[in-house]
Amino acid sequence: DDSSFVDSSDDSLETSSESSGSRASSFGRKFLAAMGPGLMACFADTDGPCLITAAQSGADWKYALLSLEIMLIPVLFAAQELTARLGTVRGMGMTAMLRHDVGPVCAWMVSAPLLLTCVLGLLSEFSIIGQTMAFWDIPIWASNFVVSFTLLAVAATGSYHVAERVGLVMGVCQVAFFATMYMAVPHASDVIEGLQEFPLREKGFAKLVTANIGAVIMPWMLAYQQSAICNKGLG
Repeated sequence: DDSSFVDSSDDSLETSSESSGSRASSFGRKFLAAMGPGLMACFADTDGPCLITAAQSGADWKYALLSLEIMLIPVLFAAQELTARLGTVRGMGMTAMLRHDVGPVCAWMVSAPLLLTCVLGLLSEFSIIGQTMAFWDIPIWASNFVVSFTLLAVAATGSYHVAERVGLVMGVCQVAFFATMYMAVPHASDVIEGLQEFPLREKGFAKLVTANIGAVIMPWMLAYQQSAICNKGLG
C-alpha cells in the first residue's frame, strides 16, 4: 500500500544519506591523515642547515633570492605530490618500488646515498642545535644529550604514529617565524627591488642559489613522505 511505499522510500533515503555521510567522513579522515606525512616533509625545509642557508641568503643578498624561492614553490609541490601519488597507488616506499621494478642493485644505489645524507644531516643538526643553545650558556653535551634521548625514545616506540605526532607538535613552534617576520618590519619597496635582482654571475650568489635549491628539495624527505604514506595505509 501507499504507507509501506512511503516507509520504504524514507528508509532508502536515510540509508543513502548515511552512506554519503560515511563517505564524506572517510574522505575527511584520509585527507587529514595524508597531511601528516606532507607536513613532516615540509618541516625538513626548516631544519638547522636550511635556516642557516636562509639567514646567510638574507644577510648577504637581502631579498635578491626571494624570486628563486617563489619559483621553487610549484617545483616542491609537484615533487611532494608525485611521491604522495606513488605511495598511494603503488603502496610501496621509494626503494621498495625500485627493487620491485628495476632490481636490488638499483635500489641499493639509491638507498645507500639516502642513508648517507640522513646520517650527515643528523650530524649537522646536532652541531647546529648545540651551537645555538650555547648562546644561552647551555653546554653542548647537555643539549645534544636531550636531543639524542628524545630521538631514541621516539624510535624505541617503533610506531610511526608516535613519531608523526611528536614531529607535528614540535613543528608548531615554527609559528614563531611569523612573529620574527613581523618584528623584522620588511618594507615593500625593498622586497620589490629584491625581486628585480638576480646576479647569477656573482660566485657567492650562485653558490647560495645551489644551497637554496638543495635546502628546499631534499631526496630523503621525499623518500620519507612516500614511505610514511604507505605506513599509514593510505593506498
